[in-house]
Amino acid sequence: MEHPPLIWNDAAELGRIIRSARVEQDLRQEDLAFAAGVSRALLNQVEQGKPTARLDGILAIAMALGLTPAFLPARTNAIGDV
Repeated sequence: MEHPPLIWNDAAELGRIIRSARVEQDLRQEDLAFAAGVSRALLNQVEQGKPTARLDGILAIAMALGLTPAFLPARTNAIGDV
């Protein structure tokens, strides 16, 4: 099954997307963490919407789920807009 690009606005939304994709693929946290090469604790932090999760871990989890992260310009004022 092909997934749309992984687009999120905050850590909580990212967590919901990751958890939904994991459940849809009938994976336990332990199995996904192993496949992504991250700890189960990190995966749990991501799914719980903790904003301190490392980007490399998030990318590894997304790739293990077959999700494609997409980086879009912010909708609000960015540093370059000042």
